Amino acid sequence: MAKKPLDAARYELILGQIQQWINSGWPRFRIYDTAHKLYGVSRQDVNEIVSSIRDETRRSFQIDRPEFVSQQLERLESLAAKAIEDGNLSVALGAYREIHALIGLHAAR
Repeated sequence: MAKKPLDAARYELILGQIQQWINSGWPRFRIYDTAHKLYGVSRQDVNEIVSSIRDETRRSFQIDRPEFVSQQLERLESLAAKAIEDGNLSVALGAYREIHALIGLHAAR
């Protein structure tokens, strides 16, 4: 099968399919073979698509640390207050310990 150029629509179609295969845990060789059979794409094209998928996944996991710590501190403070209201002091103590650990981690950064 002759190699077809990857226009934007075709690229998005193949990217979506490869994303599904990656999410299903397919090994790379199976992705190569199946993409080549179904779409006539080369290993290089598949590598570029897989790299772009992995880059996007990495970007989606990048969290602004101060914002994350702030959110966690708010949740833990709410948990501690609710636990004290309910008379569950062991849960409150655990929440305060986690708050102290988060503050220590954030200050060390």
